[in-house]
Amino acid sequence: HCISSAASDVYKRQLEILALQSSDFFGEVPPTISNLTSLTELYLDDNQLTGSFPLVQNLTMLSVIEIADNHFSGTIPSSLLTMPSLLVLKLRGNNLTGSIKFPNSSTPSRLEYLYLGKNHFEGKIIEPISKLISLKILDLSFLNTSYPIDVSLFSSLKYLVDLDLSGNSISPASLGSNLDIPINLEILLLRGCGIKEFPNIFKILEKLENIDLSDNIIKGEVPEWLWKLPR
Repeated sequence: HCISSAASDVYKRQLEILALQSSDFFGEVPPTISNLTSLTELYLDDNQLTGSFPLVQNLTMLSVIEIADNHFSGTIPSSLLTMPSLLVLKLRGNNLTGSIKFPNSSTPSRLEYLYLGKNHFEGKIIEPISKLISLKILDLSFLNTSYPIDVSLFSSLKYLVDLDLSGNSISPASLGSNLDIPINLEILLLRGCGIKEFPNIFKILEKLENIDLSDNIIKGEVPEWLWKLPR
C-alpha cells in the first residue's frame, strides 16, 4: 500500500492517534500529514517507508513519534528535540545521517525516551543529547561512528535509567570508577564495544540490574566486587 491512500480520508478529521505500524506501507510520507494538527501519537514503525524525515515539526501536540525500522534518510530536524509535548522519539533502524543539532530555543526538551540506534549519524551526536536532561531511556547502539564515545558526557542525564551503547567504540578512559556518570542507571548495555578490561565504572552504579558485556575482548578474571552490587 502507499501510505497516502490510507491517510487521505482522515486529513480533515480531528485525528489524535495514527497507528499504521507493520502494515507493508511503502513510499514517502505525504507532506499533508502536517495538516493533522490534533495528532498526539504517530506510529509508522516497521514498514518500507522512504524519503526524508516526515513533516511533523509543526504538530505541536505530538507526544509520541515512532518511525523505527523503515528507510528514512537525511538528517533529523533540529526543532524536533524541543517539540513542546514530545516524550517518545523512536527512530531506530533507518538510514538517517549527519549530526544532531540542538536548536537555540528557550523551550526545554521534555523527551524521556530516545531511540537512535542502527542509523549512520556522524559528527556531533553525544554533546547535543547531553542537553536532553529529562531522558530516562537512551538507545545509541550500532551508530557506526568513526570516533570512540566518551561515557562521561552523559553525566548531565540525572534521570537516565537505561543506556544502550552496544556496537560502538567506547573510550577506555571513560569507563574508570572515578568519573561522573548517571548514578541511577539500572540497565547498561555495552555489547560488542571492543572493551579490553572489565569496566570499573560499574563500582559506582549501585542500582544496576542488567549489564551486557558480551562480544567484547575482555581478559582476566571477573572482579570480586561485581558480586557485591546490591541489585
